[in-house]
Amino acid sequence: MPHHLKSHPPVSTKESTGPEHGLWSTGCTPVSDACINCWLTMMNKRFHRHTSSVSFNTRNLNLPLTVSKPSVFCIWSDLFHEKISIDSITSAFQIMLQCPHHIFLTLTKRPHRIKPSIDSLARSEIIDPSSPPPNIWLGTTIEHQKYMDRLDILIDSAPYFNKLLSLEPLLSPLSFNPDLLAQIQWIVVGAESGPRARPTSNEWIVSIINQAREVNVKVFVKQIHHNRKIHHNRKNKKPELLKSLKQFPPELRIRELPESFL
Repeated sequence: MPHHLKSHPPVSTKESTGPEHGLWSTGCTPVSDACINCWLTMMNKRFHRHTSSVSFNTRNLNLPLTVSKPSVFCIWSDLFHEKISIDSITSAFQIMLQCPHHIFLTLTKRPHRIKPSIDSLARSEIIDPSSPPPNIWLGTTIEHQKYMDRLDILIDSAPYFNKLLSLEPLLSPLSFNPDLLAQIQWIVVGAESGPRARPTSNEWIVSIINQAREVNVKVFVKQIHHNRKIHHNRKNKKPELLKSLKQFPPELRIRELPESFL
C-alpha cells in the first residue's frame, strides 16, 4: 500500500481484527461455501462476540469523518445483508460521499441487494448511478465456479462504479466470460487460512492471472498454499499457507493496485 494511504484493515497479507471489518454492519449469516471457515466468525467467537445477530452499527457511522489522512476502508462485514435496511445503507453511502479523500472497498456475497440500494440513492438524488464517485468501490466474492452468477449481478447492478472481485478463499478453478471480466477494475485472490483451510491449487491462481491479463485487469495475489498436489480426499491435511512474496513462485509474485491507490 502506498505510503500516503492508510488501510483499514490493510490490503496486504496482514489481517486486522479492528472495528473496520464491522464499520457499519456487525454480525453475519452463512450464505455460501466461503462462509464455512469464515475467519471473521472465528475471531468473533474467540472474543465472545455474537456473529448471527446482524445489525447496522450507528456508533461507527461517522468514523471515516474523523480520519483526516487519506485511507482505504475495507468493509468486509456485509453491508448489503438482508437484515440491513436500505435506509441504513443510504446513511453509509452519504458518509462515503462526504469523504472523497478516502477509498471505500465494499464487499458483499449478496450482490442482488446492490441494485435496490443504488436505485434508492438515485431516487433521493444522493448519487447519479451513471456518474458515481470514484472513491466508492463495490465488489463481490466468487470462491467457486458455481457462484459465477454474482459477477453478472454485480455488473448489472453497478455498471459505472469501480468494481472488484474477491476470489478468496479460492475453492475451485474459475473460468470467466472475458467480456464480463473486462468490466472489473481489480481482482484480489488468495488461498484459505485457518486451522480448517481447504487447499487451493497454484494452477488455479495462474489461470486467473492469465485471464485477467487478457482483458487488462489488475490482480493482487494475497496468499497462496505451498505448491503441491491437491488431495481433496485426505483428511486432517492442513495446507501450508504462504504470505510473503519471497515465498511465492515467480509467476505468482503479483500485487498490483488500481491507479487511484497510487
